[in-house]
Amino acid sequence: MPAESRTKDFSALLRPKSVAIVGASANGSSPGNRLIKILAGSGFAGNLYVLHPKTDRIDGIKAYRSFEEMPETIDYAFVCVPAAAVPDLVKNAHGRVRFMQVMTSGFGETREGVELNERLRAELRGSDVRLLGPNCIGMHTSAGRIGFIENASYGKGSTAVVSQSGGLSIDILRRGQQMGIEFSSVISVGNSLDLGASELIGHHLADPDVRAIGLYVENVGNGRQLFEHLRRARARKPVVILKGGMTGEGSRAAASHTGAMAEDERTWRALADQTGSILVGDLSVFLNLLGLFQAYPSETCDMRGDVVLVGNGGGASVIAADHFARQGMSLHEFSDDIVERLARVDVPAGSSLRNPVDVPANALRGNNGRAMSDILSVLSESKGVGAVVMHLNLTVFAGYDGGEMADNAFNALVRMRDRLASSTKVVFVARSDYSIGAASQSLAFRKKGIELGIPVFDELGDVAVALGAMKHLSSFRKRRGIAAD
Repeated sequence: MPAESRTKDFSALLRPKSVAIVGASANGSSPGNRLIKILAGSGFAGNLYVLHPKTDRIDGIKAYRSFEEMPETIDYAFVCVPAAAVPDLVKNAHGRVRFMQVMTSGFGETREGVELNERLRAELRGSDVRLLGPNCIGMHTSAGRIGFIENASYGKGSTAVVSQSGGLSIDILRRGQQMGIEFSSVISVGNSLDLGASELIGHHLADPDVRAIGLYVENVGNGRQLFEHLRRARARKPVVILKGGMTGEGSRAAASHTGAMAEDERTWRALADQTGSILVGDLSVFLNLLGLFQAYPSETCDMRGDVVLVGNGGGASVIAADHFARQGMSLHEFSDDIVERLARVDVPAGSSLRNPVDVPANALRGNNGRAMSDILSVLSESKGVGAVVMHLNLTVFAGYDGGEMADNAFNALVRMRDRLASSTKVVFVARSDYSIGAASQSLAFRKKGIELGIPVFDELGDVAVALGAMKHLSSFRKRRGIAAD
C-alpha cells in the first residue's frame, strides 16, 4: 500500500474504542496479561478482545482465533508474541486492525533479526495497519485510558512525550507523575519500523490539547520530516528533545538498543537552533523543563527580565546567582524606593534584603512567617522582573515548627503571584536533605504547586537551567517575530 495512503489520523490510537491483546498467556504470566490487569484498573471503557490460537478464555475474557473472528475492527492491538510470528500476524490484520504496537524484540536491533525485520517491512508495505515498534513497551494515553504501568494517573494532561526507549518511557511516566507532570500521552516507538517519532511529533504539534512536547530519540528514520514539522510549527509550542547516542560510546549503545546508527551531534544542535527546539542531554533536565512548560505553556512561556531570588541560606543564594549568570540571567537590581521599603520590614539581624534576599529561618520564628509575606508584598511592586524564585531549606524550617513556617511562606508566594504581571514567572524550590520527612513535604509542595500553577523544583541549579531554556525559547521567538499560540 502506498505510504501516502496509509492513515495519519491518530484518534483510533490515542482514544481506542476497541483493543485486542495478542500474546496473553493462559497461565497469566505474559506482558499481555499485565496489560489486561492494567486496563481493568485504568477505567478503559472500550471493548477488550484477546487473540489466542488454543484457549477459549484468558483472565475471564473470550479468546478468538483470529482478528477476522472478532466482531469489530480493532483500533489498537498490543502484540507480545515471538518475533517469528509477527510478520504473518500483520498480514492477517490487514483490514481488521488500525494500529498495532509490537513489544517483541529481535528485529533490526540484532544481527540475527535483520532478515525478519525485512519480512515485517515487506508485509507493512502492502498493509493498511500502522505499526509502532517493534521492540517497544507500549503506550500511555490519558484520553484512551491505556497504560503500560500500574497505578498511573489518567487525568487530563497537556504534555505529550514520544520515546524511542521503552524503559525510559517508564522512567518518564513514573518520575514525571511524581513531579506533578500530567501527561496526555507517553508513546514508545522502539525501532520505528513504520510509525515513528516524526509523524507523532507532527500530530502533537497540530493538536490544540497538547501544550508541551517531549521527545527521547536515538535516531530518526525520517529526519527531514521531523525538521519540517518543527520548522513549520515555528516554536509556538515548546519542544524538548532528549537525544541519546550523541557520543561515540552513546551511539554504540544505541545501535545495540534500537539499531540506531550514529548521528552527528552538530546536526541536532543545528536542528534545535533553526527550529527553537530545546536540546538536552539529561533526563532530570528533560522532566524539569516539561514541568516548567506545564505551568507556563505555549502562550506564557516567555522569559524576559531579571531574577529576584528570595529564601533562606546565604551560600545557596550565592551559588544560585552563579547558576543564573551561566544561563545569561542577572539578579534584578531593586530601585531605591523598593530598597527603602524593604528596610522597614521587621526582620532581625542576619537578614539581607538586597537581591538575593536572604531571610534565615530563625528570622521568621517570632512571627510565624509574616516577615516573608511583608517582603514579598514589597517585591511584588518591583518593575522589570522576569522571575521570582523562592527557595526554602525544608529541613531547617521543620526543625523550628514542623514545617508550618514553610507552608506560610509558600502561601505568601501564591498571594504574590496573584499580584504580579502575568509575564513574571514564579517558581518555588523545596530544598532538603532528602530525609523522609523533608522528602514527604517536598512532594506535598509539588502537588500543591501543580494545583495552583506554580512549578516546584528540588534545586536552585535546576531552576536556572529551566528558566535559561525558557529564555532561549523567548529569544528565538523574538528574533523570528513569532507570537505563541
